[in-house]
Amino acid sequence: MSEPFKRFLNTGGLILVVAVLLTNICLAAPLLQETLYEGLVPYAHTASGGLVRADQKTQQEIRRFRGRLERFGIQPIVETKAVQRLRATIGMRLSPDPSPEEVWETARKVLNWLYSNIAPGQQGYRDMMGKAGWPKAERIANYWNRNGKLAWAACFSKAHLVFQIFRIVGLPLDDFGIASAHYKNAEGRVTPTHVYLGLRVGKEWFYIDPGTERDLGPFAQRSSVGGPLMRQYGPGVDYEHPYSFRTVGGPGRFIGVPLLGKPAKADSAIKIVQSKSTGSVSTQVSVPTRVDSDMASLTFFKLDDGKGEGGTIGCGDREKLVKVKIPKGREPLGFTLNLLLRHGKALAEQHGLYHPLAYSHLKVARLTLQGAEAVVELRGRFVIGGVCDTPRVMVQLEQAALQFPQINNVRIYINDVIISALLDQR
Repeated sequence: MSEPFKRFLNTGGLILVVAVLLTNICLAAPLLQETLYEGLVPYAHTASGGLVRADQKTQQEIRRFRGRLERFGIQPIVETKAVQRLRATIGMRLSPDPSPEEVWETARKVLNWLYSNIAPGQQGYRDMMGKAGWPKAERIANYWNRNGKLAWAACFSKAHLVFQIFRIVGLPLDDFGIASAHYKNAEGRVTPTHVYLGLRVGKEWFYIDPGTERDLGPFAQRSSVGGPLMRQYGPGVDYEHPYSFRTVGGPGRFIGVPLLGKPAKADSAIKIVQSKSTGSVSTQVSVPTRVDSDMASLTFFKLDDGKGEGGTIGCGDREKLVKVKIPKGREPLGFTLNLLLRHGKALAEQHGLYHPLAYSHLKVARLTLQGAEAVVELRGRFVIGGVCDTPRVMVQLEQAALQFPQINNVRIYINDVIISALLDQR
């Protein structure tokens, strides 16, 4: 690997490419895709077909996952008698280099076999899983031989079972993986908890939700299969844009988070400027915001203060505003956010207030104004004190932007992850 290319990999730009993907990803400008819950996400083309997520956080997650394969029980399958009997029972035989039609029809038959040979059972699934984190192929086969049926517990368990049975019957390891995607729950929160499958057939990726227990249909009519999960509270599961994708990685070493569907054209009004020399993205930390005076407000909190008029935030806390002067010639939004992030702890202590971002080390990486919506991108270490800090942080950052008259909506990212999804995991 050349020294210039090594320097490119170390820049940490928006389209950072992890080493295991170098044989597959073409180093071109990212193709932005509009997701249901994460805003615009960059994807890169692969030489083997399709698109994979190209944001820095995804590549970091892939590296961490590759170091934990054994924990998840997806090391090479041990050819026990139980595994051989299960393979014979399912009855699938694949050629060494199966055609796309063979891949599709095999996946279809495996899924239909599983739907007829599975029953709900929390304890049964725990028995199969053991202490590995995922049920190993050998444990699945042993359970089948003892009970004549397999057990499942939730969406993730069906995905785990299908993943391992795909391996047992010999589907190409580069062509399937376990996907995780966001949806909105009854409380209106974006959650990262639905687990399903991605399957590559030829150069097309499809999503398959085993929880629907629907027949895939014949190869000539192939299409993705999902369900209306939680659509009463929002758009439902963002099946096409998983944020995580776990695979073994076969001879072709496909390791990435693919787009499970057709690419959509991104909003042409939103532009990312790419440096030809480094592949990094230009930083813009000012937007044409204005204020009616030369003052702005920072939001802090008086803890456990349910007194007085108005509602409370967090765990019975009350918002308190601290006025700050905007220096002449400074852009108001960028100045206010930077002041909050860099000096918020000192200002809060000066007024006897609580600052939920006191132990975070964040900086403004990019600001964009899209109509009346401000897009705020932050970078750095993000640390909060617990569930009570979740609404405090949201109020604090949102109000820093919404106080300006030309902004009526704000979208906030921390290290390329939309804040609502990030906070939901804390």
